[in-house]
Amino acid sequence: MFSTCLLQTDVEPDASTGLTHPDAQSGFALMSVIWTIAIVASITLVALSISSAYVKDASVQDRFVKLSAAADAGLYIAVDELLKREAQNPSSHDGTLTQTSFNGIPLLISIQDTAGLVDLNTARPELLAALFEGLGASKAEASRLADEVVDWRDADQRPNGAGGEAPAYAAAGLQYGPKNSSFVSLNEAGQLIHFPAPWLKQLDSVATLHSGLTGVDPTKMSPRLAKLLQLNPEANLQAEIDQQKRPFLSASSSRVFRIRSQAALQDAIFVRDATVQMNPGGFPAFEILDWRQGQAISNTDIGQPR
Repeated sequence: MFSTCLLQTDVEPDASTGLTHPDAQSGFALMSVIWTIAIVASITLVALSISSAYVKDASVQDRFVKLSAAADAGLYIAVDELLKREAQNPSSHDGTLTQTSFNGIPLLISIQDTAGLVDLNTARPELLAALFEGLGASKAEASRLADEVVDWRDADQRPNGAGGEAPAYAAAGLQYGPKNSSFVSLNEAGQLIHFPAPWLKQLDSVATLHSGLTGVDPTKMSPRLAKLLQLNPEANLQAEIDQQKRPFLSASSSRVFRIRSQAALQDAIFVRDATVQMNPGGFPAFEILDWRQGQAISNTDIGQPR
């Protein structure tokens, strides 16, 4: 019936009144109704689209909240485990992964004693050079990078070795100079004159700012760092070892740990990355030194899961 009305285009006006016949008015009325329905339908579709996007966004946010909460729970599970172990039998932790779950969400947790990592703020230049060489630099490049680290962190203006003080930055065309103060983030290494940006991710798994050591404790060393430095994790400071490697080593009694807790749900992950100082028997029992969202845990840069 609608199609008949829509095709009625030859309606003649009434001669006495000048008005169109009622059938024509019905046709125009139907057209108006159809256009109104079309407009309302369009508005409804837009509203549904916005609503769907909102629901999807809310779902993503809900998943993020669940993942971050689970990862944080994993962190405190690790702290609780450390408190139990440290109070009874202090032991080393080399970053080996542990699998568990929280509220049905799978977790991967690694605990790394920072004494087994290279501290950018305190490591000897020989150790820094060995680390950079392990990452792929030539001996000359590694030595130059080590000097740049030292000149970045020390307060004086005297170049160390190849040098990385203000004149070197100016010669490289940079608008800034060395900080002349301690690193507060590993990412700061990316501001060194010759530091390759792709190394930042690798540095994240083998370096720290919290051990306070000039070397690394071989009994607490991460497997990846041992490989980069070509050191035997079983090396003993009292044993006769390669004299060239001796400056790499330090003994430690500090109890500072880097904890990474990764929560996974479907195709999403969240990693809590924190550094904590343990104080068994004291108050507070532990102190959080660093707290951030971390990078996804890879089996290639820390120990395999157990």
